[in-house]
Amino acid sequence: MKKAILGWSGGIDSTYNLWYLINETDYLIQAHHVLLALNKNQRWRAELYACERIKEYIKNNVSAKRQKDITFTHSKYVSHCTTVDQDIVMFTLAQMALVSDHDCFAVYSITKDDVERAMTERGYYPWVGSKIFKIATRNGDFVWGNRFKKHEIEPQVRFMIKHLYKKEVIKLLPKELLDLTWSCREPIIKSEEEFVECGKCRACIEKQEVIK
Repeated sequence: MKKAILGWSGGIDSTYNLWYLINETDYLIQAHHVLLALNKNQRWRAELYACERIKEYIKNNVSAKRQKDITFTHSKYVSHCTTVDQDIVMFTLAQMALVSDHDCFAVYSITKDDVERAMTERGYYPWVGSKIFKIATRNGDFVWGNRFKKHEIEPQVRFMIKHLYKKEVIKLLPKELLDLTWSCREPIIKSEEEFVECGKCRACIEKQEVIK
C-alpha cells in the first residue's frame, strides 16, 4: 500500500492535509512533527501542544480501522546552522522516506498565498526546499551512510494544497479541528498548556480575516 509521509507542524495547512489524507485516501499515513527547538520565541512548545490535542481529536473522530493506518512520529532539531524551517523539514522527510518499507511520497504544505508571496517578495517559488529532498533521497548513502536501502521508485514531494488559498483551507477544516491548530509565530506562553496568539503576526492576521 502506498504511504504518505506528511511534514506536520500542527498548523492549519498541514493539519488540513492530514485530515484530507485520512478521509479522502486509503494511503498509509505517517505524520511527522519536527520540533524546531531553535525558535527563540518557543513556538515549538505551542505547536507540540497543538499536535497532541489534534491526535486526541483524531482518536475520537476517526474510525478504529482507519486509525491503524496512521502513525505519528517526531524528531527534534536544535542546531543553529540554518534558520529556514522548510529546509530542515525537507531534509527530515527525505530521511523518513528512505527508511520506509513502502512505496511512499512526502507531503509538504504550501498554499497559493505562499506561492504568490514568494514570487512577489523573493522572485522564486517557495518549494525550492524540494531540491534538498531530491538530493538527500538520491544520495542517501553519501548523506547518512549505507544503512538506507535504495527505492525502486524514487520518493517525490507533493504540494497538495498549492492551488488553494489559506482562506479556502480554513473554511474546509472542521471548526472544532481548526480551533486546535496553532499558526501564530510569536506565541504568548502562560503555562505548559496555555498559549495565547499574539494577534499581530502574519499568520494571526490571515486567520482573523477569514473567521471574523
